[in-house]
Amino acid sequence: MSTHPEEAIVVPPPPLPGQKIPRKTHWASIYTAGILAFLGNMQLELYFSSLWPYLQEIDPTTTEVFLGILIASWGLGGLISSPLFGYLSHRIGKVKPLLYLGFSIMLFGNFVYVFTGVIPVGKKYLILITRFTTGFGLSYVSLLRAYAVAASTPIDRSKAIAFVTGGMCLGDFSGPAFQLIFTPLGRVGIRLIGDLHLNIYTGPAILACCVNLTAYFLIFFCFTEKSIGVINKEDTLFLRKTNICSKYKKTAKAVL
Repeated sequence: MSTHPEEAIVVPPPPLPGQKIPRKTHWASIYTAGILAFLGNMQLELYFSSLWPYLQEIDPTTTEVFLGILIASWGLGGLISSPLFGYLSHRIGKVKPLLYLGFSIMLFGNFVYVFTGVIPVGKKYLILITRFTTGFGLSYVSLLRAYAVAASTPIDRSKAIAFVTGGMCLGDFSGPAFQLIFTPLGRVGIRLIGDLHLNIYTGPAILACCVNLTAYFLIFFCFTEKSIGVINKEDTLFLRKTNICSKYKKTAKAVL
């Protein structure tokens, strides 16, 4: 028989009526958000290095000026769609449906890019449309950064945002590296259907399509939307009465 006294198991009492339960950062969704940010930025940069030689092959009239317009097109797509995504997220009060929408738009752009080489006319302009479309869909990443704020407590907020921005930076860095996987295929590659080949040009776009399909599963099975860091109406009124939190300045918001 043991002479040591048994350790008491302390069970926290249930919260009293009206007592708030302490909030905790929902790290599972934060980690998933970081992975989704990585997948988006990675596929945007995935076939950046092969874009110029591919344009010269499918349309020898392509100039450096057109390449500059092409590169700027996905930034323009993001510039247009970011406010739209933010507005829709605010109206419906959710992020998850817009994640599906963003990846679907990017999937469409990458899928069309695969077939640009076999389309008889307007090939370079079709690539311009696909790049604009992909940049348009990538605006979901801005929602992930906002979600990192909503799903974290103030003490964990900087760490939560770092996971999302870190995923974005890692995607920018690793995207061109994945291009090396398809380098051994060369410009001819493997014939798939008709004149469509899996080569150094189409391979990254096919991989990007697979990345988008993988993102669907991550959103459905791993992303649970939480709003832990969002204060309610009562908290807002209290903070304003105590001068801790004042109304935001519209001028500062416009500058940012």
